[in-house]
Amino acid sequence: MLFFDEVDVIHAIIELIRNAKGSRISFKARTLLNYISSGTTKDQSTILRIARICNMLVKAGFLKAEVSRYVSKKRVSKVLRYYVDNKMLLWTLAKQYPEKAISLIRKALALQSIL
Repeated sequence: MLFFDEVDVIHAIIELIRNAKGSRISFKARTLLNYISSGTTKDQSTILRIARICNMLVKAGFLKAEVSRYVSKKRVSKVLRYYVDNKMLLWTLAKQYPEKAISLIRKALALQSIL
């Protein structure tokens, strides 16, 4: 079983942006798991770790989040999608200078974990 860290999630987000053909990408934490590596386990705890890192990026201002609610007969389930569009700083950095984007995100996450 392979473990990943924040850098793997950052690399996956940057690759998603660099391969984007439109002006906006949206993703769930589960889809980032496919980009990280094929050897990681796809259990709920791994998805929650990715979601925690994505939430840290939302708080830092690199990603935006939107919530969709689906109502079934007995319960309401919440789906959290993260997105980046072409007007955001992360989009331009990832397209032009991916290494600088990775280092900037790592610094922001390090500062946020200190606070």
